[in-house]
Amino acid sequence: SFVAPRSPVMARRTGHVRGGTLALALCAWVLCRPLNFTAPKAPIPRASQLVRFAEEGSPARSRFDPPELQAPVLCERSSTGLAWQVLEKGQGSPPLLSDTVLVRYTGWRAGDGQLIDSSYLRQGDTKVKMTSVIPGWKEGLQMMSPGEKRRFWIPADLGFVTDGMDEEEAPGPPGDLVYDVEFVGVTEPEADPIFVYVGVAAVFLFTLTSIYALVAEEPERPEYDTQAPFSFFERPDK
Repeated sequence: SFVAPRSPVMARRTGHVRGGTLALALCAWVLCRPLNFTAPKAPIPRASQLVRFAEEGSPARSRFDPPELQAPVLCERSSTGLAWQVLEKGQGSPPLLSDTVLVRYTGWRAGDGQLIDSSYLRQGDTKVKMTSVIPGWKEGLQMMSPGEKRRFWIPADLGFVTDGMDEEEAPGPPGDLVYDVEFVGVTEPEADPIFVYVGVAAVFLFTLTSIYALVAEEPERPEYDTQAPFSFFERPDK
């Protein structure tokens, strides 16, 4: 039987097609892999370490001294039990529940005045989502203007949820809390790493497809192929 010789041009075209197919399959495999992102959990220093850091690292030791641990009689209160006192007034609109905000703060246990945490120890503003803070913060921040400072006395039911958690796993100490909070302002939220990864993969796939479309050429028909190409606009019997 006669076997038509394979044209070098056709072989090169076939190689382009196979290479492009493998590249696209590789990109599809990357996109379909399970995306397991685990945000690194920052270690929470123990209270004794926080006190030592405050003594050694800050020229203003009084910033970390516990304030009045019980809410004054004349301070403002809400129906939820949250009490507060305005230390410095701000100006502007309060944040929305969907916002991401910058804050400076220092917190203590209301029972013994032990330092919990402070953004001043890290010498920078802290970025938090309004939906991820404790209920006492969520309620209090929605009443504050940019630049405002308040002292909050937060009851236990508006504080950290520690039911069934060990002390090291709990997000914070149980019980009543006292916080000095400064609302710096609203900021842009950080990009979700999952969407960043998918976006980069999509750009890579689009770039690779565009390069393949520019390099690859339509394969030439063999000279011995006399059949007319199929068309929707012509009858197959003609």
